[in-house]
Amino acid sequence: MCLGDARMFLPGLNLAYTDRSSMAASTEVRVPYVDVEVVEAAFAVPGDRKIVGRQGKAVLKEAATSVLPREIVYRPKGLFSAPLRAWMSRDLAPLVREVVHDGLLVNSGILRRDALVRMVAEDAAGQRDFSKHLWHVLTLEHWYRGATSGSGRTAP
Repeated sequence: MCLGDARMFLPGLNLAYTDRSSMAASTEVRVPYVDVEVVEAAFAVPGDRKIVGRQGKAVLKEAATSVLPREIVYRPKGLFSAPLRAWMSRDLAPLVREVVHDGLLVNSGILRRDALVRMVAEDAAGQRDFSKHLWHVLTLEHWYRGATSGSGRTAP
């Protein structure tokens, strides 16, 4: 399976996709563990030491326990998510206000201004976290503007 991954999945999808995505975002990415010596060492480890029970990366985790606390090495994978709370309360706050008070969705009656005003107020006061909802409203508004403008492009 490791050989199949190394020959098909990594170069055809994983490495090429990461490379294209990072270049599109003008970001430099370094892919770990693709050094020739590291790959040779990985293929020298017997398969039953790589996956132990349902624990993948067993050898890597075993090696990491000598330099990292056990709770770090064996913790579940974490998600990478966008900082929506910060965006909605700071960077995108003016855009949120504009969409709530003068957006096409509100002015056309598709969304209720009073409900959006309440969401923004509760979010700003820290009573409830509506950042994800507000993000959805922003993206829907900009999609709707593009869909109804006739040009297929979103308005600035």
